[in-house]
Amino acid sequence: MRGLCILLVSLALGLTLCAADPEVHTFSIVAFDPATGELGVAVESKYFGVGSVVPWARAGVGAVATQARARVSFGPEGLSLMEGGKSSREALDLLLAADPGADERQVAFIDAKGRTAAHTGSGVPGFCRKSPRGELQCARQPARGGRRPHRNG
Repeated sequence: MRGLCILLVSLALGLTLCAADPEVHTFSIVAFDPATGELGVAVESKYFGVGSVVPWARAGVGAVATQARARVSFGPEGLSLMEGGKSSREALDLLLAADPGADERQVAFIDAKGRTAAHTGSGVPGFCRKSPRGELQCARQPARGGRRPHRNG
């Protein structure tokens, strides 16, 4: 637990420092600690109350971060799908298939096995990146200068 907390705080601090330019940014992260099985989600933004919209988690199930025209229902519905046995990818794909606004959304999932899935719609000037071992997914919106180094992780 301590290791996951340190990781989340360190990344949130680093992402906050990167947001010093005048553009508006929202950063989110979903993470899994394979040593303990713990998972979590964090978000940083200039928008007040972002914590009531973007981050969703359920112990032993998974975590979801939905931003960029956030569809709040992706949190509880994604967690319910994962709790019902769907992987993070399966849960995200099911929700996106039924979403007419998917091109305007950015969302990252992680399940209790550490599997990540992410989506950055074609209308979102942001990106998602996955850690080399795959147990960490970060999202940033918007990307500097409209660049999209990696569309989906």
